Amino acid sequence: MKVIGLAGWSGAGKTTLLSRVIPFLLGRALRVSVIKHAHHEFDVDVPGKDSWVHRQAGATEVLVSSTRRWALMHELRGANEPRLPELLAKMAPVDLVVVEGFKREPVSKIEVYRAANGKPLLFPDDPRVVGIASDVAVETTLPVAHLDDIEDVAELMLRSAISVDEVLASPRPKAEQGGEGAAVDDAQPLRHGRAMTTTKLDLTGLKCPLPALKTRKALRSVTAGDFLEVHCTDPLSVIDIPALIQETGDKVEITERSDVRIVFLIEKANGTIDISNAAAPRTR
Repeated sequence: MKVIGLAGWSGAGKTTLLSRVIPFLLGRALRVSVIKHAHHEFDVDVPGKDSWVHRQAGATEVLVSSTRRWALMHELRGANEPRLPELLAKMAPVDLVVVEGFKREPVSKIEVYRAANGKPLLFPDDPRVVGIASDVAVETTLPVAHLDDIEDVAELMLRSAISVDEVLASPRPKAEQGGEGAAVDDAQPLRHGRAMTTTKLDLTGLKCPLPALKTRKALRSVTAGDFLEVHCTDPLSVIDIPALIQETGDKVEITERSDVRIVFLIEKANGTIDISNAAAPRTR
């Protein structure tokens, strides 16, 4: 069984591309499975159904089966989210598992890039990107396939896939405590000979202008090339924090946006924050 990841900014078309690649691979008699990372509050169940009631009552697992499919729902109930190797170990054997999301896990990835998205390419800073599917020419020594050439993209994915045993054998990162300013993910790629780290900043419940102010302060202690993951609940943060990052010259991506949470992943650039030039956050 082989594994390949898809990486790219939101809006690049990863899911659309995969919906075209899978039928092509099936046409070549290959079995394909997908693992996708979702936001914290996702649910595949229907409120009010028996399985939903069982979970709400406290069942650890609920398995629903029919003549067409079966689904196993496992409630973490405060336990750590499983890493990709643990999830792969639960998958039935197939020819290829495509991983969407899990950007910091030890798996080779094809970057999906769309010029109209207006985002920078990821591969210069991510050594796990081994190929690119793009709608424009890209200057790189990596293999590149056009987004609309599904056969070429599929071949690129198959050539770049790694054995599931390599992923399963990857070392488990040392667990660290969460909380504001605490590192939450050691499974980072290497850059300039050192491991990149992610620091979590929990701003849950804070209102404008505090999320932007505290994000600006936290970025001062983040090393260039490392990440700051900011958790917010204030809807105005989707305006204030990107505006702040535009001033600082860092990179930001909204990795989760739901009714209960907004999560920003900020990559610290080489420069430092100039407080005198940074735009002041709005006030209510």
